[in-house]
Amino acid sequence: MEPVLPLSLVLGISGGAVSALITLGRKFEAIDDKHQAHLLSVDQRIDAVELRLAKDYIDKTDLQHVLERLDARIDKIDYKLYLFLQYRNQYQNRDYSLDLDLKTFQKEDHTS
Repeated sequence: MEPVLPLSLVLGISGGAVSALITLGRKFEAIDDKHQAHLLSVDQRIDAVELRLAKDYIDKTDLQHVLERLDARIDKIDYKLYLFLQYRNQYQNRDYSLDLDLKTFQKEDHTS
């Protein structure tokens, strides 16, 4: 005679398996919810950092204006240095050859 498993034993094992699967599903769902909440908080922190970084940058037009002013100041310094070297050369009666062209330095554009 073959051994027959009682119906209560089969139902008990299958019910336990179903219960275990449901419990595992809920655990994984809770872990997934925690993971989603963590990703949301990380995303918010990254957005905050991006906003702080954006405040530190300068507009392209503002940068162009600053560079133009800097270029004008450098031109003034070049002109003054050129005049100083010309005066120095004349005062010492020495001939230092300069590759600068005086026409590029117009006095009315380089006054300070």
